[in-house]
Amino acid sequence: MEPGPRPLSKRGWVYLVLAVIAFAVAVFTVSAPYRAEGGVVVTGGAPAGPDIGVTVNISPLSVNAQLGVLSTRLSFASIDPEIVDQKTFRLIKDIRISVLTWDGAQEYTYLRGSFLGTASLDAGLDGLDGLDIANYPFDDYSTELLISAVVLEQGAGGEASIAEDLLVRSAASGRVSGWNTAVQLPLDVSTTQEVFIDFNREFSIKLFALSILGLIVILASVVFWVAMLVASNRRAMDAILLTWATGVLFAMPILRNALPNAPPIGVAIDIYVFFWALLAALIAAVLLAVIWVRRIQGVRG
Repeated sequence: MEPGPRPLSKRGWVYLVLAVIAFAVAVFTVSAPYRAEGGVVVTGGAPAGPDIGVTVNISPLSVNAQLGVLSTRLSFASIDPEIVDQKTFRLIKDIRISVLTWDGAQEYTYLRGSFLGTASLDAGLDGLDGLDIANYPFDDYSTELLISAVVLEQGAGGEASIAEDLLVRSAASGRVSGWNTAVQLPLDVSTTQEVFIDFNREFSIKLFALSILGLIVILASVVFWVAMLVASNRRAMDAILLTWATGVLFAMPILRNALPNAPPIGVAIDIYVFFWALLAALIAAVLLAVIWVRRIQGVRG
């Protein structure tokens, strides 16, 4: 008689329905925050008013947590009749815009007759409340930008000097993939704009990283458990077990490198989780190898 599938009992149907519901809840729990995260939350900002001075729009592009660097795009604009021609929107004065960060300063000079444009800026990041890449995936970062603008004039000897300070209005837009971004803007237009930007990883990134760590722990635990069963003669030794344990041992670093924006070796997840899981898998593989060698020697003897 050909074997056939066992029919599901009432209890089996209940378990199946509960499993489907649990899976649907898990998908919704992960996807709902994913759709809501990843944008820029802007607080503050000067109220609407006369378009005077220069407007600087800050667009964060990428966060390199290992190097502690934020890459941004700065967009400069103005319709102030004291600065730009109202027909061509070209500058009628020489303008210099300065951005001071924690690790240096950048200056962007635009000469009369040209258009204000965009510029790239790399700003240093600092950990929030002492957190940094070592606390991956719960690392948070912040940075601060001091933005100012001046009108330049040519001296008698041709050197440029500051003629007057310009009012600056700041704004923010864009997103950084994998990060929640919070930008705090000044509440008014001023000659120096102090902008604070904070970053923390999205919920989905944290969940994915923790899931991979959980998978590493489960694999190491299963390998170690099987090795203990073989060592206590509760399961027969087989060469396939040794091959499987060795494969898991080499697969674990690959899983570790699959973490989103995988941090360098030596962070907290390595000290508290990965190294111990790797050690357990190594002990299991060595134990299975010793048992296998003894078995081979016993058969030959």
